[in-house]
Amino acid sequence: MNLSATLERLCSLSTEAAEVVPATLYRKHPGLREAIGPRGVAACRTDIGYHIEYLCAALLAGHSTPFVEYANWLSLVLRSRQIRDDVLGESFSLLADFLAVNLQTDEAEAVAKIMADGRASLGSHPALPGISRLMPETLSSDAKSYLDSLLADDRKTAASSIIERQREGSSLVTLETRVIQPAMYEVGNLWQKNLISVAQEHLATAISQAVMAEAFSQAEFAEPNGRRALFANIEANHHALGLRMVADAFETSGWETRCLGTNVPSATIISQIDAMKPDLIGISASLPSQFVALSKLIEMVTAEFGQQRPFIMLGGLAINSMPGIAEHLRADISAADAEAACRIAAEFRPSKND
Repeated sequence: MNLSATLERLCSLSTEAAEVVPATLYRKHPGLREAIGPRGVAACRTDIGYHIEYLCAALLAGHSTPFVEYANWLSLVLRSRQIRDDVLGESFSLLADFLAVNLQTDEAEAVAKIMADGRASLGSHPALPGISRLMPETLSSDAKSYLDSLLADDRKTAASSIIERQREGSSLVTLETRVIQPAMYEVGNLWQKNLISVAQEHLATAISQAVMAEAFSQAEFAEPNGRRALFANIEANHHALGLRMVADAFETSGWETRCLGTNVPSATIISQIDAMKPDLIGISASLPSQFVALSKLIEMVTAEFGQQRPFIMLGGLAINSMPGIAEHLRADISAADAEAACRIAAEFRPSKND
C-alpha cells in the first residue's frame, strides 16, 4: 500500500462520504433525522469527515490508537446528548462499506481493521484518554482554586492567585504548567461530559489567556543565550494556550522567540524559518487528525533546508497522548509541557552560532 496515495484518496472521498453515509443511516432509522434535528443532521455530516481524518491519522501512526481514542471521545460526547453507541457504531460500518467500494483492496482492508477496532472499543475506554494520562490523579489546591475561579467567570481572582504566587517566588513557567494547564485540562473534561457549556469553556480560555499575559509582564527573564526558537500550531489547531506557555518558557529562559499562533499554514512556517533561521521550531498538534499535515510539514522543512534545517520539537495533546508518534513523524523530540520543552532543548545541541 502506498501510504501517501491512500491518504490522498481518503481525503478526496470525504465530501461524498459525508452525503452518502448519513443518508443511508437515515433510511435505516426513519426517526433519527427528526430526533436529532437540523443541527444534528449538520453535525452528522461533519462527523463523517472527522471519521476519515482519524482513519488517516491511524494509518499514518501505523496502529489503530488514534481512531480508537477518537471513537471513545465521540461516544461520550454523543451519549451525553442522547445518541447511543449503536448508532455511532453503525455509522462506522456504513463508512467502511462505502470505502470498500472506493478504495483498493489492501487499502479497504487496512481501513476496515481500524474501524472494527473503533467499534469494538466503544464504551470500554475512559473519557479523554490522552488528557487522563497527562493529568495528576487529583488537582493541587492551587489548580483547584484556579479552576473554581474559571468556572465562576472570576478573572480578578484567577489573576490575583497567579500573581500572588509569582511574588512568593514561583516562576511563570511553573505556574503555567502546574496550575493553569491542569485546570484547563479539567475544563475540557467537564465540557466533554456536558457538565459545562461551550460558552463556559471559551470564557475559561479567555480568562487564562488574559491571566498569562498579565503574569508574563511580571516575569523574570534570564540573560539572552544567543539561541532562537520559532513556535506555531499546525493548520487546524486552534488551541493557543499550550503553545503560548512554551513560547513564554523559552523567552524567559533567554531564547529569542517568535510565536506565530494558531492554525498556521505550512508555507508560512517555511517562510518564517527562512527569515528567522531559528535553532529550533516547536510545532503543536491538538488532535491526531492533524498528523497528516504535520508529517507533510516536516517533509517540507527537511526538503527545503536539508542538513541546515532547525531542530524540530513536537508538542500538544495529540503528541503527548501517543508515545513514539514524534519519532514516527520524523521529528527530533517531543515534550509534554513547557518545563520539559525548555529543559530538553537546552540539553540537546548547541546553538548554530556557537
